[in-house]
Amino acid sequence: MPSGQGFAVSHHRGAALAEESGRSSDEILGKVAAMRSVTGEAISAIAEINGTINRIADLQLSITSAVDEQTAVTAEIGRSMELVKASAATIGGNVDAVARAAQDTAAVSGLVETAAAGLEVVASTLSTVIGGSHDAPTASAHATRSDA
Repeated sequence: MPSGQGFAVSHHRGAALAEESGRSSDEILGKVAAMRSVTGEAISAIAEINGTINRIADLQLSITSAVDEQTAVTAEIGRSMELVKASAATIGGNVDAVARAAQDTAAVSGLVETAAAGLEVVASTLSTVIGGSHDAPTASAHATRSDA
């Protein structure tokens, strides 16, 4: 192979390598651009996922707060029910006491009625005794009655 041909072949090979290298560079640049695009999409997806996680965290805080509030309300209802129960027991005891007082009052009323009837008999007897003697009692009669 003559020396001029060797140079031409080398040049041709060099040009082919340069062309292939250019294509490879373009291909690499295309792949880098595609990777940048995919990376951008991945970053956007990660940001969206992060936003979703933050919303879930906010919802969990809201749920926790609502559960805490519901627990407090339930505890307050329980305390109120205990107060109602204690009040009902007190009212029941008071009703029993009023019933006993009413029974005692009825019994005392019967005793007062009996005593009043007895006083009425005594008053009637006294009225008969006093009204039966038209003369005023004398001191000797009074003494006689006292002695008797």
